[in-house]
Amino acid sequence: MLPYRTIDNAIDGVVIYIIDITEVKSIQKLAEDAGEYAESIVETVRERLLVLDGSFRVVSGNKAFYETFRIPRQESEGVSVYEPGGGQWDIPELRELLEKIIPEKSSFQDFRVEHDFSRIGHRVLVLNARRIEQTGSRPHLILLAIEDITE
Repeated sequence: MLPYRTIDNAIDGVVIYIIDITEVKSIQKLAEDAGEYAESIVETVRERLLVLDGSFRVVSGNKAFYETFRIPRQESEGVSVYEPGGGQWDIPELRELLEKIIPEKSSFQDFRVEHDFSRIGHRVLVLNARRIEQTGSRPHLILLAIEDITE
């Protein structure tokens, strides 16, 4: 609602704008549902998953990741993927592969890592990563999937 002003700048009524926002609200609800759907899938999957931003900071991880590597969420979310657990993920080959994903619009499959992790000991892992496309001006993300094949 805005005042209607005459040429003499006198208020001579009210202008009311009425906009139907039903479609906007419907689209917003669909987007929220899609986000909750994706989050539920990530939390349910047994494979260990991390979502990284373009600076390789952990946006989120799933329950399987945090339980397997014994890293509290608050210790990893918002910090570089290479830092949690006393820097146990600072693996030069992994760093090299991750740094190519966003600028080259690439991914990697079946990257094998043998590493001694400070909290869980020696592990053999297979890593897969892919750039997650975002719409608009939102920054791209990286999905990192970690399979433990030690046994």
